[in-house]
Amino acid sequence: MDSDPEPSFLRVQVWGLFLESIGFGVYLVTCGFCYRALFPTASRHRGLSEMNWSTIVIFLIFLAKTTSSLGIHLFLNLESATTANRVVAANQFRDGSRPINMSKYNTSILQTVIASAFFIYRCWLVYHRSWLTIALPLLLWLGAVALMGFDIHLYDTALSTIGLFSSSRAQAFGSAFWAVITAINVIITAQIAYRICQVDHYKSRSDVQLHSSDSLPTKTKAVVTCSSSKFAIHTVIESGMMYTAMTVLVFVLFVTKSVAVYAAIDGLVQIIGISFNLVIIYNQPRPQRSSLDELNSVPLQFTSTNSSVPGSAIEFAYPKHFNPRRKNKTTPTEPVKEDGDLSPDTGIPKNHSQQSIR
Repeated sequence: MDSDPEPSFLRVQVWGLFLESIGFGVYLVTCGFCYRALFPTASRHRGLSEMNWSTIVIFLIFLAKTTSSLGIHLFLNLESATTANRVVAANQFRDGSRPINMSKYNTSILQTVIASAFFIYRCWLVYHRSWLTIALPLLLWLGAVALMGFDIHLYDTALSTIGLFSSSRAQAFGSAFWAVITAINVIITAQIAYRICQVDHYKSRSDVQLHSSDSLPTKTKAVVTCSSSKFAIHTVIESGMMYTAMTVLVFVLFVTKSVAVYAAIDGLVQIIGISFNLVIIYNQPRPQRSSLDELNSVPLQFTSTNSSVPGSAIEFAYPKHFNPRRKNKTTPTEPVKEDGDLSPDTGIPKNHSQQSIR
């Protein structure tokens, strides 16, 4: 490490801009896929009242934050490149009294609080709207909001704040904030992942029962055994594991007073937007799929109270829709059709074919 900390700090800022640019590119790609989920064709035809405005508002907030964060970071790097003195260039990044630096950090922690609230809401839905399940994360989230207010107040009232570790008081409140945010995300991620494992275990038991019969084709059996990778991707996306891992990294770097925390916070801004978009994309309504495709997926919605899990082996054995290949058995209570009314093969009235000929 250099004896002068300024070159190391400036290099961190350049690496942070590089990583943030890559993350912003991935985020823009996910935004394109979110359009069909946020603005479905049916909702556009029915009117504005059919749209999920709460999700759209959060999406627009994250879009504005990710875009502005990259723009501000690019401006600061260009500004430091034109400054000959490296100490002055580093202070331009760390000066908390500048409105551009103050807004950059304050909006970052505000975005983190909003993202944690979103995943708490998802956990509430996953556990059938159980308030007891999210009682502890909700209390911690309220504490994080209070710590965020104190943290922002420290930066607003300071005449000249140099960096995130300018004083012991700022260090204490910052460490407490990131510790509470990390605890919330770890708890929520563990709860959602556990719920997904429960549903997958139930689905696997249904698949095993179906394997014992001859009703499942050999091709389907091979497909069922190859769903572990899709299950892992499903768990990572649904539980917000990427977001949680990034908050843990920011917390560790903040406590150790590492200059790399600046680049980690910049990367966290993009990870929040990507995680939010992936959840929207993964839970968008899909067209009716075949049984082979449904057996490969774990149900995304856990709020249903039906005993039959969508996409499970139970639904394959007892389909809700008519399958032309499945033979229909005439029950004793079914009325017997007259020979003159229906054709024995197609079930179409004979008079219909005679009238067509005429």
